[in-house]
Amino acid sequence: MLQEKKIDTDAEKQKAILLRLIGDLSHQSPDLYYQPTNQIARMLEEQIRQGVQMNADEIELMKRLSNRDIEILISLH
Repeated sequence: MLQEKKIDTDAEKQKAILLRLIGDLSHQSPDLYYQPTNQIARMLEEQIRQGVQMNADEIELMKRLSNRDIEILISLH
């Protein structure tokens, strides 16, 4: 039960971080809305790899995500 709550909490944190990163990307690239989800996921994955605008805890949390995980999380928004 406790493990499930931690997973849910991690997923919520990951989604919040992704939404923040998407906001940053959309300021840099106004046509981001029209890009396919897989391309946005690749852009986000690159930002995560570089640690752009994230602290060490966020980087540790986000590096567990695969490209497909990112696609799924951002498509659920």
